[in-house]
Amino acid sequence: MGKQPVDTRTRAASAGRNGMSKPADEALASRNGAATKSAKRNGAQSAKRNGTASASKSPRRNGAKSAPRNGTGNGALFALMEGLSAPPDEHFYNNLSRNLAVALDARFGFVSEVGEEPGTLQLLALWTGAEFGESIAYATEGTPCERVLMKNLVAIRKGVCKSYPKDEWLREVQAEGYMAAPLLGADGSAIGHIGVIGTSPVESSNENITVLRAFAVRAAGEMQRNIEQRLASQRVSRVEAIVNKAAVGVIQIDSEGKIVFANPRVETLFGYERGELLTQPIEVLVPGKSRTRHKEDRDHYLRNPHDRPMGADLEILGRRKDGSTIPVTVALSADGRAAVAIISDATKARKASQEAEESQARLEAVVEAFPEMIFVMDREGYLLDHVSDGLVSHIPPQEFLGKCITDVVPEEAAGRILRGVKRALKTRIVQRVKYHMTRDDGKHSYESRLVRLDNERVAVFVRDFTVEEWQSDETIRVGTAASPADEIERRMEWRNPYGLSYREFGVLHLLKGGTTDKEIAEDLGISVFTVNKHVSNILTKMNAASRTEATIRALQEGLID
Repeated sequence: MGKQPVDTRTRAASAGRNGMSKPADEALASRNGAATKSAKRNGAQSAKRNGTASASKSPRRNGAKSAPRNGTGNGALFALMEGLSAPPDEHFYNNLSRNLAVALDARFGFVSEVGEEPGTLQLLALWTGAEFGESIAYATEGTPCERVLMKNLVAIRKGVCKSYPKDEWLREVQAEGYMAAPLLGADGSAIGHIGVIGTSPVESSNENITVLRAFAVRAAGEMQRNIEQRLASQRVSRVEAIVNKAAVGVIQIDSEGKIVFANPRVETLFGYERGELLTQPIEVLVPGKSRTRHKEDRDHYLRNPHDRPMGADLEILGRRKDGSTIPVTVALSADGRAAVAIISDATKARKASQEAEESQARLEAVVEAFPEMIFVMDREGYLLDHVSDGLVSHIPPQEFLGKCITDVVPEEAAGRILRGVKRALKTRIVQRVKYHMTRDDGKHSYESRLVRLDNERVAVFVRDFTVEEWQSDETIRVGTAASPADEIERRMEWRNPYGLSYREFGVLHLLKGGTTDKEIAEDLGISVFTVNKHVSNILTKMNAASRTEATIRALQEGLID
């Protein structure tokens, strides 16, 4: 076969055990009534008497009659028919290798598949002339098999050992001839090879090549089928591994509502041992008072299967083995007349909901403490101390001290306050941050003034200016039209959380329309250099990366319209 084993010593020992050494060859010939030399001599004499060419006789193999080397004759025909019609059972490759050797009148027949490691083959079957050899993996470098895997039919009538001197196994079995064909997969790549090795020349006649190709087609079809089955099995195994390790429960029921699969998470969630839920009705996981209704719903669902979530708006209780109940959420997926359910433990979700409600209650209490609240806050937003007694009358200090502002006020407001804290510490300028929160009596507007205390702390003065804002807006609606300068000045009085100067506020107001620096300079009666300086100050105070970001933020925060 032209193999270079991965472990040469193991392969050599295998050769001896399988009758591949010279003494074993002679013993095999003797058992069949003719030694190699005798076969040549008798064949030559027979040729002279009959006036026809004669090849050396080969021993019978498993009851098959000897066949001429050109592959013709009853024995070869029988082997060909038997090989090509063999059923795809566990002996398929063994029968194929033996029948191919008989059909081509060769000592060895083999079938192999491309190995997992590059440059290797996995021997699936090896007929040694007397028995089947071991299934081993071997390297193809320096062997005729290497050429076959390049999708070439390789036929070497004699002298194969001289052609491949590095192949030790060929020398061990005293190989002379070699012929093999690649096995091509569905995508046209080589997935293995099939062939014969002779201890005498192997004829590569058209008939023999045709026989070899026919065996190759038969072997390739079965090998491709095996590969696809193996890949499908691997995919199923991977899916099962994922499902079994999933953090959610996965359960499948048949058309009768019986559990046919439950992953470990389901069993842990409901307190069952491994496999204990199988064949039980799904209602075993439903509280007793709900089982009748659940069975009706389940039967209706199986008659009209479709994917749908469950428990989105309703609380669903599951029953554990010990009789206790747990809140769960369930999603259903149709699978023919069966169904698959994804089950999650809703205990944490319920706890989170309760905590959210409690947090909202604390938030409402904080809102009630406005407008006279004074905090001490660090640069990360943690509330270190309080000054006003008004807050303590609503909430005990332990409810807010040591917590982050993100746990006390809504996310958007907390974000603005934290940005103001960083600006106050960096610029040493008092920052004013405006934000809105909704209370039972409507939307309220608040302002926090942030004053730097030291390198790590700021004082936060909070007030509710909803009434003032409403009165100011009402005055604008019913009053006379104001000039742009008056409008800017009015806004600066109560909408300037970044500490912008009057001129900077005017530049920011003009930037929103995409006005050029030259146009801004002409409008305000200043130089372009001064405009650039004001823009730089605006970006620094607003901690903005660009003019666009500054104007968008100013629009969102109501600094400009």
